[in-house]
Amino acid sequence: MPRQDHPSIDLKLSASGSASLARPPGGTLVRLGWMLGGTLVVLVTVMIIASQPPWTIGVLDLVFWSAVVCSVMLRYWDIARFRGETTGGEPATMADFKRYAAGIGAVSAAVWLAAQAIQL
Repeated sequence: MPRQDHPSIDLKLSASGSASLARPPGGTLVRLGWMLGGTLVVLVTVMIIASQPPWTIGVLDLVFWSAVVCSVMLRYWDIARFRGETTGGEPATMADFKRYAAGIGAVSAAVWLAAQAIQL
């Protein structure tokens, strides 16, 4: 029997008899939420914000920043609850989360400022 490094992680056997980590249900939806859902909402709202007169603050700005915050929260939940992974397939850590949160915060602020400053 293979040595189990993480006693709290359940192993399940496939039909071929090989062991694999059991994933909690819902993890895929959480990943889709922070990877695709948040990104899509941010991109659509930033395009609409950029099409308005410069420095028009309104509901779209609230939607934009809510999508950014929700993406960060979903990434945290993905790591903490659903054993999220890095792009390399390794288990994600809180250091990965901090990097993600700082990166999305900085990029979102720069994109929002640019969208507010211009009019397409």
